[in-house]
Parts: sequence; structure tokens; C-alpha cells
Amino acid sequence: MARFEGHINPEMLKWARSRAGLKVKELADALKVDEAKIRAWESGSKRPTFEQARKASVATRVPLGFLFFPRPPEETDPLPDLR
Repeated sequence: MARFEGHINPEMLKWARSRAGLKVKELADALKVDEAKIRAWESGSKRPTFEQARKASVATRVPLGFLFFPRPPEETDPLPDLR
């Protein structure tokens, strides 16, 4: 079977992981890969497969397409809970 690389932006993966409050080890555990692999993806020296990129988006709770953006989207403050 062919291995398709997910050409994600390494900085976006790092942003998504930190936004989700995950440490490298926690993301590695969620994806069932070695921590060194996550570090390599975040440095850009290696790329995840498309399926690994999809799983990373689920684990970090961001849409898969965000991992391909050139920079993080601007986030506005959420509406206050006035209940």
C-alpha cells in the first residue's frame, strides 16, 4: 500500500498541540507513536502520513485543514457566559 505524506505545516502542528494543552508525550501517546516522531514532525525534518495528520487533528481538536495553514488563525475571545 502506498504511503501518502501529510504535507502539514510543522508550526501549525506545534500550535495545535500547545492550544490543546498537550505535551509532546501526551500527543505521542494519543497517536501511539514515539515522542521523537512528534518532535521530528514539529521541526519539519519528517512528515506524518496523511492518516497520522488526521489523527493529530482529532487529538488536538482542530480541523484537519488548519494543519495546512501558513499561520495560526486569529482567535477572538469567546463570548462571556452571563448565566
